[in-house]
Amino acid sequence: MAVALLVKLLKRSAKYVLLLMFVSTTALFLTFAAQSRAGLFEEDRTFFLNDIIPVPTQPLWDAKVPLNSSELERRAAIFLRKYEDECRKKTAELEETETEPLCPCVPGGLFGSFQPNTAETPWSALAAKHPELAKGGRWKPANCTARQRVVVVVPYRDRDKHLRILLQNLHPVLQRQHLEYRILVVEQAFPHIFNKAALMNIGFRLAMKLTNFDCVVFHDVDMLPADDRQPYTCFHQPTHMGAYLDKFLFGKSYVPMFGGVTSFTRADYVRVNGFSNLFWGWGGEDDDMRKRIAAAKFSIYRYPLEVSRYRMLHHGHDQRNPVNPFRAIAYRYRPLEYIRDGLSNIKYRVHTNEERPLYTWLLVEPVSSISNYTLRNGTCKGHTMYAVRVPIQRCAELCDANENCRAFVYDSHVWCLLKRHPCRQVLPSQSQRLYVSQHVRNQNGDALSKYRRRAGDCDGGDISGHEGVANPTACAEKCDKLVECVGFVYTTNKSACYLKLVSCVKTSPKAGATMYDIIGTYVYIGNGKSHSVYNAVVCPRTA
Repeated sequence: MAVALLVKLLKRSAKYVLLLMFVSTTALFLTFAAQSRAGLFEEDRTFFLNDIIPVPTQPLWDAKVPLNSSELERRAAIFLRKYEDECRKKTAELEETETEPLCPCVPGGLFGSFQPNTAETPWSALAAKHPELAKGGRWKPANCTARQRVVVVVPYRDRDKHLRILLQNLHPVLQRQHLEYRILVVEQAFPHIFNKAALMNIGFRLAMKLTNFDCVVFHDVDMLPADDRQPYTCFHQPTHMGAYLDKFLFGKSYVPMFGGVTSFTRADYVRVNGFSNLFWGWGGEDDDMRKRIAAAKFSIYRYPLEVSRYRMLHHGHDQRNPVNPFRAIAYRYRPLEYIRDGLSNIKYRVHTNEERPLYTWLLVEPVSSISNYTLRNGTCKGHTMYAVRVPIQRCAELCDANENCRAFVYDSHVWCLLKRHPCRQVLPSQSQRLYVSQHVRNQNGDALSKYRRRAGDCDGGDISGHEGVANPTACAEKCDKLVECVGFVYTTNKSACYLKLVSCVKTSPKAGATMYDIIGTYVYIGNGKSHSVYNAVVCPRTA
């Protein structure tokens, strides 16, 4: 009976089941096609070499071919011949228009594989070794015209030793390749959490103002070229130059997504809208860039291992550049976000633009909501309005949006604690940093509008006294300029203003004295204890 009923139901619903299957299959196919058009399923391709040499059944390193073997050199020579053909095609117009001879695509003085020089040479001695450089780290061949003008952008902070070692290796490589180039070192002035991606966007923007270039190379300060046959040029789509690194056994254990050393033509970097500006802390920006490249319908090129090798300088972890706990958002496909966030909306301040003997030094500050805050070295206990787990940029935006927020503490690179008031004495902390708002507390209307007025004097808690102050409004403006000021007493008989670190629950009678304070701040009750007043309700102070 049950079987017969089931068969009857299936017969009636068969056409509906078939229709549902057809609709589902069609939707799946359309989704796959759309993602394929966006480049999400395109494979990265090794540059040139696989077109002319059959791909081995085993990777080169598993086949145990030594890096200095004759087979490796033979394959490298084949690559260079192919590269020279492509280079000549891409620069054919230059050969017709330039009056001077063009430099060779593959110069004869290349060393090939070499061991980078890791000696710690002082700046003065290093500059003396390179008298050929123009000011600002610029150079171009004397006897021929370079086929490309290259700008190298190095995002940087507190790595003086590594920068010296990089430059003493990079300048000779670029010169042996007969390139016209300039090196820009872009250093972050603020905030304390590093934003490498924003620095690369800023470096590109400033390069457009400072020099004329065809190709931009973004170069980590701790990665040293170990083979000068890898071209520092941009004749093709976005190129991952730093894929084969000694730290990862030259690709055997790991090939990074798109980081370390990368290159773009000027037009291609604009097309992908640069890097995201949202990655504060270590990690994620290179993975996000891979998605941007796919969304722009590019492929990622990598030069073959035969000519592409880097050595990494070892260093301890930078405590001011913590692992970005929100970096996983890079793996989401967000084409609308790529259009909104990146090179097109980067904001920055240039603190220093200095042409030094070996490079151009740019001390910059990525401008965001964090730029509205001053970093204090430590933490602030109490005054917490609420806590939420968000990136630091979002934390600053939340504090900006809350009229009662005067500061925030960022804890363990994850937690955001909004504060009604920053502490006068900042406490030391290993995991927390205090950001104090630079905004004047009352930017609109009368400076007195946010102060509560009570007759009488407040004993204790003085920050400073001022005589000859014209009126309470002028006193309020003085208080607004100090983050620790929560109120003041104004006396009419002396036209005096006394700024207060704390307020009072009850004022003392005094002729001509008026207490002005802000609801929601410390109040002094005369027995060595403090409380907080919210809407005139006395509440215990929280530690």
